[in-house]
Amino acid sequence: MLGFALFLKMANGTTYAITPFINEKNVGMVSGIVGAGGNVGGMLFGFLFKSESITYVEAFQYIGYVVIAVAGIVLVTRFRASGFPASGSGLSGNEPIATGNGLSSPELVALEQ
Repeated sequence: MLGFALFLKMANGTTYAITPFINEKNVGMVSGIVGAGGNVGGMLFGFLFKSESITYVEAFQYIGYVVIAVAGIVLVTRFRASGFPASGSGLSGNEPIATGNGLSSPELVALEQ
């Protein structure tokens, strides 16, 4: 049980460690969404154990299936260094990033210097 708790907390730590890289301008918002997602997941999985139509073993199996599915999705998700998802966009991560003001990131770097 102690080993399970140790690995569980390490997994939680890795989840919260990547949140600043998702959207660097809105770290608080992303952290709130991640935290709320954990609470919602805990609540929904709690309903599995409260159900009278399935056993605890089946509830754990369903949770395991969800964990495997989410792990597969996370495995194929790529993020560029800027923190925006690159999956499906056709970008390799080396292209200049548009900033909304007509300047790309290399132009901004040159202006800042």
